[in-house]
Amino acid sequence: MIPAVPATAGIDCAALLELTGGCPDLLAEIAAVFLDEAPSLVAHIERALANDDAVLLRRHAHTLGGNADALDAPRVAAPARRLEAMGRERNTAHAEPILVELRREVAAYCQSLSDLIDSFHHCP
Repeated sequence: MIPAVPATAGIDCAALLELTGGCPDLLAEIAAVFLDEAPSLVAHIERALANDDAVLLRRHAHTLGGNADALDAPRVAAPARRLEAMGRERNTAHAEPILVELRREVAAYCQSLSDLIDSFHHCP
């Protein structure tokens, strides 16, 4: 049974379950990895920007963007991809508003993803 998730959660539950062959337990495992890694990747991105390290910025933003893409999270992937491009171009002059957007979107997606996984535990 696919749990009902409010549309405001910003997550397409059916699409995510399709990625895991309809297995909520596998989705929960994958989500747990994202929930664990995403805040750390954001912190690495922040440090890379603070240290003007374009190589690490590109690497960590690329990883976060890929992880977000894998979980159908375009609102997380988009700012990550913009930061990745800045790292590749070695031009971080206007990174701060994108970092603010990334923090906000990661926090919102992590909350929605956590709520989704919690909803699996309440299914009959």
